[in-house]
Amino acid sequence: MQVKTFQGKNLSQIMAQIKKEMGPEAVILSSECIGQNGSSRYEVVAALETPAARTASKTPDLDLLQQFYSEWESFRDSLLTVLKPEEQLKVPSKYLQALNYLEKQGVKKNILLQLSLQLNQGHSLLTLLKNHLKVKPWPEHFLDKKYHLFLGPPGSGQTSSLLKSVLALKRKNKKILLAYPPNSSLEGKLLLEHYAQLIDLDFQPCSLEELPSSKHESYDFIFLDLPHNSLDLKNFFEKIKTLAHLHLVLSPVYQENYLRSFLNQVGSKHISSIIWTRVDEACNLGSMLNFSFDYPIPISLVSYGAHLKNSFFKADAGKILRYLFKREF
Repeated sequence: MQVKTFQGKNLSQIMAQIKKEMGPEAVILSSECIGQNGSSRYEVVAALETPAARTASKTPDLDLLQQFYSEWESFRDSLLTVLKPEEQLKVPSKYLQALNYLEKQGVKKNILLQLSLQLNQGHSLLTLLKNHLKVKPWPEHFLDKKYHLFLGPPGSGQTSSLLKSVLALKRKNKKILLAYPPNSSLEGKLLLEHYAQLIDLDFQPCSLEELPSSKHESYDFIFLDLPHNSLDLKNFFEKIKTLAHLHLVLSPVYQENYLRSFLNQVGSKHISSIIWTRVDEACNLGSMLNFSFDYPIPISLVSYGAHLKNSFFKADAGKILRYLFKREF
C-alpha cells in the first residue's frame, strides 16, 4: 500500500494533486489544517493500494464475494433508511435522540436496528452497549505470554501506544525489553531508544526469524514494534501465537473502510486486542462500536493526547461510552 502526505495552502488544489499523482482510487486517510505564524496550511494523507498488493492478497473468488457484500450492505442501508427502524418499532422516545446521535457518529444501520429491536423489548440502551463492547483491560488480561507485538497503519500512534503499554506494565516491577526489527524505520527506532533510556529499559535489535530466542529468557516481557509493512506475516503470526499477543493499533481518525481492510489483511484470528488511539482528534467514534459488534476482538487500551503520561486508560465499557456520548474522560 502506497501512503503519501500532501501539503499546501489550498485544499482543492491538494485534492487535485492527489488525483493527478495517485489516481481516482486514492483514499483520504486524514486531513488537517495547520496554523503556522498566523497563516494556515493543509496537510492531507492519502493511500493507494498497489496493483501487486491487490493481486497477491485477493483471489477472483474473494473479489466476487467482496463485491457482493459491498452491494448487499449498500442495499441494506438504503432499505433501513427508508424504513427508519427506530420509528417503525416505536422505540421509547427517550432513546430516539441517543440513536440519532449514534447514527451521526457513524454507527452502522444494522447495529442501530439490532439495538432498536432490543430497546423495544424494554432493555436499557447503556446496558445493551456495555454488553456489546468487548473489553479486556491492559495489562492484567495479557500477562500469560512473553512477547507483545504492536502493529498499525502509518500515523496511528503505534510506537506511542507501545510505550504507554510499557509504562502501565512497568509499575508491576517486571523486567522488560524494548526490541525493534532491523528493517524498522529510523524515526521509530530513535524514539524507542530515547524512551528506553528515559525509563531505564534494555533496548536491542530483534529479527522476527529469531523468535522465540534463548537470549530473551532473562526477561519477563519483550515488546516489539513491527514495521507497518508486516501485513504479509500471517505465517509468522500463526507460528508464534502461543508465545505472543498481537495488539492492533487503530485510530477512528481514519476512514473505517481503510481500518477494516488493514485488520482483514492481518487476520482477526491472529489479533489479541485492539488499541484505539487519537480518539480526542476524531470527529466520529462509531467505528469503535462497529468493530466491537463485528469482530471477536476486545479493546485493551484507549489512548488520547500526544504525551505519554496521563493520556490513556485501560479499556472500560463505561469510560468508552462516557467519552462517546459526552466527550469526557
